[in-house]
Amino acid sequence: MSWQPNHATNQYMQDAMVKTPPIPFPHVSVLTITDGHVAIMTDEGEIITHRLSDRISLPNAIEQSAVLTCHAPWVASKLSLAAPPQFDVLELYAFCRPAQFITPTLNGLCRTLSIEKPSDIEDTPFTLIEIAQALLAELSQLKGALKSQCLSIAKSMARQGHGWAWGPYVIAALGGQYDNNAPTNPKQDMDVFKDLPEWSEDAPPAPHSFTEVTGDETRAYLQTLLNRRNDRGKTSQIRAQQQNYATRIANNLMPKTAPDAPHLLVAQAGTGIGKTYGYLAPTQLWAAKNDGRITISTYTKNLQRQIEQDLDVLYPDKDEQSRKAVTQKGRENYLCLLNLEDLISASAMAQNPKTIVAAGIMARWTMATNDGDLTGNSFPGWLSGLLGIQNTHALADRRGECIYAACDHYHKCFIERMNRKAKRAQIVVNNHALTMIRAATESSDAVTPFIVFDEAHHLFHAADSAYGANFTGMDTSDLRRWIIGPEDERRKNRVGNSRGRGLRKRLEGLVDEDSPAFMDIGKILLAAKACLPAPGWRKRVFLNEPFGDIEKFLSIVAAQVNTRAKQANTPYTIECDIAPVSDDLADYAKKAHKALKKIRMPLADLVENLKAMMDDKADDLDKDTMARIDALATSIERRSTMMVAAWMNMLETLIDNANTVHDMVDWFELTRIDGKNYDCGFMRRYKNPMEPLGHSLRDTAQGIVMTSATLKSSKDWESTYQMLGAKHLTTASPESIDLPSPFQYNTQSKIIVVTDVDKNNGIAVANAYKGLFEASNGGALGLFTSINRLKQVHKSIRDTLERKSIPLYAQHHDNIDIGTLTDMFREDENACLLGTDAVRDGIDVSGRSLRCMVFDRVPWPRPTILHRERRKIFGGRAYDENETRLKLKQAYGRLIRSESDKGVFVMLDGAMPSRLCDAFPDGVEVERMPLKDAIKAIKNYL
Repeated sequence: MSWQPNHATNQYMQDAMVKTPPIPFPHVSVLTITDGHVAIMTDEGEIITHRLSDRISLPNAIEQSAVLTCHAPWVASKLSLAAPPQFDVLELYAFCRPAQFITPTLNGLCRTLSIEKPSDIEDTPFTLIEIAQALLAELSQLKGALKSQCLSIAKSMARQGHGWAWGPYVIAALGGQYDNNAPTNPKQDMDVFKDLPEWSEDAPPAPHSFTEVTGDETRAYLQTLLNRRNDRGKTSQIRAQQQNYATRIANNLMPKTAPDAPHLLVAQAGTGIGKTYGYLAPTQLWAAKNDGRITISTYTKNLQRQIEQDLDVLYPDKDEQSRKAVTQKGRENYLCLLNLEDLISASAMAQNPKTIVAAGIMARWTMATNDGDLTGNSFPGWLSGLLGIQNTHALADRRGECIYAACDHYHKCFIERMNRKAKRAQIVVNNHALTMIRAATESSDAVTPFIVFDEAHHLFHAADSAYGANFTGMDTSDLRRWIIGPEDERRKNRVGNSRGRGLRKRLEGLVDEDSPAFMDIGKILLAAKACLPAPGWRKRVFLNEPFGDIEKFLSIVAAQVNTRAKQANTPYTIECDIAPVSDDLADYAKKAHKALKKIRMPLADLVENLKAMMDDKADDLDKDTMARIDALATSIERRSTMMVAAWMNMLETLIDNANTVHDMVDWFELTRIDGKNYDCGFMRRYKNPMEPLGHSLRDTAQGIVMTSATLKSSKDWESTYQMLGAKHLTTASPESIDLPSPFQYNTQSKIIVVTDVDKNNGIAVANAYKGLFEASNGGALGLFTSINRLKQVHKSIRDTLERKSIPLYAQHHDNIDIGTLTDMFREDENACLLGTDAVRDGIDVSGRSLRCMVFDRVPWPRPTILHRERRKIFGGRAYDENETRLKLKQAYGRLIRSESDKGVFVMLDGAMPSRLCDAFPDGVEVERMPLKDAIKAIKNYL
């Protein structure tokens, strides 16, 4: 189409300008993408619209002017722009309203700011201007110290015309004068640290009691919570199933009768039962009555966020909630203040203006967040896409390089504050990984007497990751960095890459140069430099030019996998068994083992010397220094015993030319990403990872609840007990409860198996998705068992759907985190989303935004070496089918989320066995039909 300006809305623009406050605003063009349409308003006020699918080049007037948009990186990728637009309204929002959730779309901004949504695509540019002006107007209303601090930060972000595009306008809105020639000092201007609250030490909590929580108390309190929730505008009604569920949870909160026999309740509660409040009511009651703590353990970030929101109902008073409830995660999830300070300091000399923008916005977020959680509700998931991972999530202590009390910000540290709160809180919300790690590595007081594992169907997978061992290039090179610190000179001086602190730096000021501990550090450094993979290891290993004993071992492993793996030329990850072990491999394993021993022994000695130092100088060292030494000793010991010792044990299997340890599965793996070799190494997993979890919990826990909407894969409980490791968790007999969903699935949903689509024909599969998504008019989720198939389908159907005003989002294609993609999908009733397992497990969308779900094929388990060995102990074909049933149940469970939902579940794999159909609720007919009939059925039903 030709570029014909439309002047019909110019009067609207003039009227909008009159209504807004007289705050300086940039002279910009505006670019929006909404409902599959592009709208452009030039800086002369001309309006141009076209379909996104038309892929029309932007006019020169836009390319040569300043441009205002929403989510600049996403817009740039959609339109293939050479550089993102300078004026991103989301950056302005993040500065104006830090730590406040928003869906990063025009409609999401309108809803949050109470601005009327545009009724026509031609109105979207004016709405975006109105949003930006409203945010600038908000800044103009700030008062006192907050206003001064924001002004100081904005002046540094503007930085002599080479910084933040919004800077001069934000400065004007805050009542300041922008001086292009004024020098800036980010470290001084962005000093938000001085105003952060300090945590304080408290006396150890008193031991808890064991007063019973009765069923009557539980049901009454559950009603109280639901009434509070209703008062907040969220409709909740108490059901008999929910009361029954909550009462059974309460009955489980009793002391065990034998040392290794904690009470175990396995509770399947169908969607709509209200299990979250069903377990929060009795657990909060027990904790309050007994001065105790209870752990709620989850798997997905989505559920963790939901529970965080529900805590507002449990504790309406914010101060009480802050004292009595805490969401606890691994330290790699929290902002490190020292890393933020390093970013701010480095931004003064950074060439990329994004760095100074990131420093300022992260400083604003630090001022507003209560917990510093970079993966929680207060941190917008889309912010890392705007500012870059290195300037957001990488500001956490991701490699265990904390210097504890030696840090200037130690007494304001978010992680330290969270750890102290968790010791006194009533409700501690963890993820499964943290629950397992703490149970396995920390003292018994790290495990609360009662644990509720929600999303328990993920426990097996979580335990598999927590208790496994990887002796790979990535893991060994990370250990080198942890010991030595950053080494790559090409990267070290880049912003964010100089933040690493090696072992000597972390122990600086603690160890005298003539002490045994100092000698240990020297030995560790020498051994690490001699044998652990150095920067550039990947190229050397895969080109068979290794340096050092570990790289040589990895190189021969990569060669063996390439030689022995079935279909070694595939672009996907490949693997092979460790046996038979060749003489060369055994020899290299022996040398690698010897090299690791030179690291392991001085690490163990260093731990002992640090502990001796604590004993010898107990009267001379202050409390903070003692805490720092203790934390460092614990960190070093973990790597010595849990990492290096585990690797040495694995290598001994090769040296002895023995079969794998009887309860373990060993294999070699070569990891590929997009067809390129990325990593390789020796992998080890428990055949049943629930065994070590059980050993970690059975002596310390009093009661354990495992709950989910999808726990049973068959009519009896035995296979469920086996997968949940019941016999390893308790010597007592587990109890179980199965409460069906209150939803009328037979009238609220249809299940269709399409019989005539060749699942191995990419074009046929793409055409099927197109037809089904058009039949539902959007509101559809496409699930894939392969990332490549997802990308192929997305490429094939994107333009066709967008021409029909059906926006299409895709995991692994759109450069947006999956949480934000889900929010954008939820926002638009006619959008579609393509994703893999992460979407299936994490999505929670009710209403018409999700009314059709299409699975590309039956999600059979991937036939790996690990899966092969587990089939032998978990029932062969029955194991495959149980795993598949659970995936189908979990996917179907995402379709109907409320009593008013209505949806269709479609399986494109005509070879789906009838015996797997019992994964779906009783009473729902599974219909088999050709694609054309399925399309017609969906149109008629929805």
